[in-house]
Amino acid sequence: MCKIDANFPFRSLVLSAGGTQMNLSASKLGKRYYGGEWGLRPAELHFGPGMHGLLGPNGAGKTTLMRLLAGLLRPTTGRAELDGLDVIHPRQRQRIGYVPQTFQMYPSLTGREWLMHRVQSSPGKLFPSRRQALEQVEKILLDVNLTSQADRPARTYSTGMMKRLGIAQAMIINPDVIIVDEPTAGLDPEERLRLRNVLAEASLTRIVLLSTHILSDIEASCGSVLVLKEGTAAYQGSLAGLASFGEGKVWTWEAAQDEWRRYGPSRLMSARRTEEGFICRTLAEEPPNRYARLSEPTLEDGYMALIGLPSEGGAFL
Repeated sequence: MCKIDANFPFRSLVLSAGGTQMNLSASKLGKRYYGGEWGLRPAELHFGPGMHGLLGPNGAGKTTLMRLLAGLLRPTTGRAELDGLDVIHPRQRQRIGYVPQTFQMYPSLTGREWLMHRVQSSPGKLFPSRRQALEQVEKILLDVNLTSQADRPARTYSTGMMKRLGIAQAMIINPDVIIVDEPTAGLDPEERLRLRNVLAEASLTRIVLLSTHILSDIEASCGSVLVLKEGTAAYQGSLAGLASFGEGKVWTWEAAQDEWRRYGPSRLMSARRTEEGFICRTLAEEPPNRYARLSEPTLEDGYMALIGLPSEGGAFL
């Protein structure tokens, strides 16, 4: 069962273009693949405007959930709704921009040409005139900081530039929801910061769902977080609420080098070298030794305590 942070306000007063309160929700939403395996077990979820993090180990169901919420995958049970209407409906899908970890495009096209292609190939007439379409392309290029590279073939783009172009092709249709899969993976710190800022700006008036393995991106950008574990929604709520799962379970102590080797890297959250040895940190129900003292849990501590990754010696919960 999903652990909900009762103190977290999931709904917001930000309105959609139609003047209604924007809300992306899932009711008993689940997906079962051929062979009977659940990609996502039935879940109840709510997202209002702002940036929401999505965490979980590989195979936890994150991609399945994102595709269900984007209306790209039909659920086995339940439904996902945007402002009360099923996201499977073509008109609703136009309100959702989905950015997979890698997206397909024509590498010979320039960034500007690709965005114009996206506008022209989108269902319905998004812009009454070519001039308005061009203005939208220029605005989005500016938003993602690609104006100066817009006339270069996309095959010459760096990884970071391609990630920003992926965000741009989702934003070009003026969506109310943007769902992004691992946008900062493989980027240097400067590109990560730039991309986070692009998404933060977009989240001022939209619902943004950010899937990542980088917890610092969640801490820097997101107001709430959803954790999936083995196809099940394990937690949805505030970052502080997730960190609290580590309360009373985080132990820190100073260890000499020979003592540190007894624990090994698989049983430690961290081990920082000092002149005398190491400052060690682990998750456990009981103190690992008589020198260990309780420490304040971080977001990573709470996440690891919640998902309970197994390890040798049982140090993790």
